[in-house]
Amino acid sequence: MDLTKDLTGIGALRVYILETGHAELPPGVRPLRNSNYLLAGEWTPDSAAGISFPFPFSIEIPWSALEF
Repeated sequence: MDLTKDLTGIGALRVYILETGHAELPPGVRPLRNSNYLLAGEWTPDSAAGISFPFPFSIEIPWSALEF
């Protein structure tokens, strides 16, 4: 989560997922770890009415619920 520049609200919210496999790598190259976090979604107040994500369960949060 990022705050706005004036620290009065949420500027962006990001969701990451855990990838337990890995992409095809060149011969002889091995990953340092066998898991990796990947960006799965990003929302900003300007780009969406709220947070909406379907997995692993449906979640809907309006920006008004995130105000402080």
